[in-house]
Amino acid sequence: DGFVDWDEFKLTYQRNLADATGLEPCQLFNVVQFMLYDKDGSGKVTVDETMHMLYTRYGRDKLEGQMKLLFGEDLATEDGDGELSFSEYLAAICSKNRRQFSQGSSEDARAAVRNKK
Repeated sequence: DGFVDWDEFKLTYQRNLADATGLEPCQLFNVVQFMLYDKDGSGKVTVDETMHMLYTRYGRDKLEGQMKLLFGEDLATEDGDGELSFSEYLAAICSKNRRQFSQGSSEDARAAVRNKK
C-alpha cells in the first residue's frame, strides 16, 4: 500500500538489529537509529548520546569497539566538534559496514543467504 505500518516497522527494525550480514535494507533503520541517538533533537549526535545508546544495545564489553567504529580511534569526528550530523553519521555507518564486510563477514553473508533459501 506504499506505507509502513507499525508491525512492518517493528519487523524491519528488529531484523536490522539482528543483522550480522549487512544484507538487510537499512535506510529507514539508519534514520530511526539516528533519531534515537539524538536525544536533544539538535540534528547532531554527540559522543555522549551515542555512548548511552551503544551501551544499552551492545553492553559494556563491546562499547569501546562500537564507539571507535563510529567515531574513529580518538573518538572524535572529522571536523573535531565531537558531534555527528546525519550525513556524517551515515558516512560512519557505511564505513563501519564496509569494514565489517571486508573483515571476513562476506563468508558469513554467503552462509546466511544459503540458509535463508
